[in-house]
Amino acid sequence: MKVGHPSCLNFADHMVGVIKTYSWQCIECKSCTVCGTSDNDLLFCDDCDRGYHMYCLRPALLQPPDGF
Repeated sequence: MKVGHPSCLNFADHMVGVIKTYSWQCIECKSCTVCGTSDNDLLFCDDCDRGYHMYCLRPALLQPPDGF
């Protein structure tokens, strides 16, 4: 698994612009944006790369989205 700078990870230009607006975390350090923990599986937003637990989203997701 790769960790590093967003630009080194071949992120799309729009995502690099978005993640510069918050305290981005690499995949090894990433935690849920809502609860702050990294336990259990996280979903990663395709637009901003933030991590979320399905049960922390409002409304909560019961199933992962297609393509997960």
